[in-house]
Amino acid sequence: MTPVEVIEQVLNAKFLNPSLIYIPDVGATVDDLESLSKKLPRKISDSHACLLQRWNGINLGVIRVFSATSGNRRLRYLIDFQLEEIEGISGAVVFGDDPAGFVYLEDSVGEIYTLDSDPACLKRVAADLSDFFARLVFGKDASDFAGAEWHRDLRRVGLG
Repeated sequence: MTPVEVIEQVLNAKFLNPSLIYIPDVGATVDDLESLSKKLPRKISDSHACLLQRWNGINLGVIRVFSATSGNRRLRYLIDFQLEEIEGISGAVVFGDDPAGFVYLEDSVGEIYTLDSDPACLKRVAADLSDFFARLVFGKDASDFAGAEWHRDLRRVGLG
């Protein structure tokens, strides 16, 4: 499943706390994505582009995907959260964060890493964005993402 399909499945399950989420009405345009990519160390991945074209960022409470454009006060602007070059990671693009303070980045081959406030704590967590959302955030390894209770809650609604 694509990240968009996974997120739509989660949204359709009416599982997330509506007071904690924000879902934009419109997605980023092709021009928005082209402009964004010029400001980054590399062009964003196709999976990331599809997600941004669908929602232009999204806050699901447990995970937030940054917006491709500035000006939306309810979403963080992706450019504002980019990091300096990270040793051992080629073409890192920070795409989101979570309420616990972890940031998530995608490297030039699509692998997903998590980073807390200490760059020494960089950890590979998923093969790509699809794996990140389908397996780690909302799937069988969700307890590794947000704890056993989160995973149990997902399973109760037919996810995870």
